[in-house]
Amino acid sequence: MYSTSLKGNCICEMKCLDEISNVSSSVSCVISTLHCCDRDCMKEEKVNITIEEDDLLPSNYLSKNIFGLLIPALEETLIEASKRNVLRVQKCRFNGLDNIAEILWNRNPRHSKIYSPPLSVFDIPPFKEYLHSHPRSYFPKSWLWSEDEAALHIQRYVRGWFVRKRMDVQEMRQFWKA
Repeated sequence: MYSTSLKGNCICEMKCLDEISNVSSSVSCVISTLHCCDRDCMKEEKVNITIEEDDLLPSNYLSKNIFGLLIPALEETLIEASKRNVLRVQKCRFNGLDNIAEILWNRNPRHSKIYSPPLSVFDIPPFKEYLHSHPRSYFPKSWLWSEDEAALHIQRYVRGWFVRKRMDVQEMRQFWKA
């Protein structure tokens, strides 16, 4: 299956290449190497490399390697977003990109270590380095609080205002102020 043409007087052994598949298109390439018995002769080898026809299409690479990981992560992100009412409330603390990054990092098939508790996005080492050099701006508290927490803070403020407005409390404040 492999054709070689040698220039020079020396004959060197060539390592065989494994066939990728039976039905394949062949691509020829020229490899120049400088190793021989005498180290004086130069040989030029023409090698036919087999490549699957399906591997040549970018869409097949995307569907096999990328979408298998990305689509479940997107589905999980949508489920998490609907749990936190992100689709109904415009401003909230949920960041979809952070969630996708966290899911993809924790489920990376090439990742050598599998962390028993999954890492949050702020514990991922490359992300930590990036945040160290490019810190994020702080979110307003209204984005960070849930509806219940926001209601408690508003009620606390209004009750305090009503108490501070009472005459007896005003007198006491004036007394302790002087």
